[in-house]
Amino acid sequence: MKNLTSTQKNSTAEADIFERLSSKKTKLALVGLGYVGLPLAIEFSKRFSVIGFDVNESRIKMMNLGIDPSKELHANAFLGNDIVFTSNAEMLKEASFFIVAVPTPVDLMNKPDSALYNLNLFYQAASKTDDRITFVWPEMQFRIGNAYKLKDDTAKAIASYKQGIIEANTDHDLRNLSMNNLLLAKIYNEYNHFDSSIKFAGIAYLVAKNVGFLNGVQESAFLISELYNQTKKYDSAFKYLEISNVAKDSITGKKRLNELQQTILNELEQNRNNENLTI
Repeated sequence: MKNLTSTQKNSTAEADIFERLSSKKTKLALVGLGYVGLPLAIEFSKRFSVIGFDVNESRIKMMNLGIDPSKELHANAFLGNDIVFTSNAEMLKEASFFIVAVPTPVDLMNKPDSALYNLNLFYQAASKTDDRITFVWPEMQFRIGNAYKLKDDTAKAIASYKQGIIEANTDHDLRNLSMNNLLLAKIYNEYNHFDSSIKFAGIAYLVAKNVGFLNGVQESAFLISELYNQTKKYDSAFKYLEISNVAKDSITGKKRLNELQQTILNELEQNRNNENLTI
């Protein structure tokens, strides 16, 4: 019998999750029932058994009465679905598949307490399973680290980024490996720990470069340039600044191309509509 490749294993695991959800042998938990999360929870509950979780108890009470607090859904949308709305975190133990729809992204909205609550809650729920396909563990860690950083808890932020590096290495998640190293480098730079900062920035740059992660290349190269500038190594500083600028131009160029393509598509659609009106 041949050994399964990682891709085949992932496909098998995903098929198993879908079968268990479809047969309602397990439940899907949707964390965060805002204007994005609630419609998703309702839609999934038409086919699966769903736990809709939110920390806001008043919103939960409204949903249990068939009222959408965001006023997006009609009362009929709540009828005939297999869903339970709750603010009780203990109920999440009944689920083995999770979707997070908390504010995007909570750690970047300067709401660290809300971010930490939701992210730690999700991480604790994820920790109850060995599933490393459904959950992006390295990203969860750097999000938690970002939230701790906003609260000026540097020690916990550093610990989260370091754990993120471990998780990323375990999952061979090179983009998030680059991100956790980069964020660690930035925090060391803020405290003038040059050796640690240049070490982790260098790792972030090399990993990002190897996988073609342009945002990672741009940010890490820019940080390395700043670090070399601080130590008056101007040739190296200029070299990495050029690398950063090239990556930035590539990112901007792709965005401009996408915007141009969208503009053309919009114009074509408008022309079609105009033609239909004249017929």
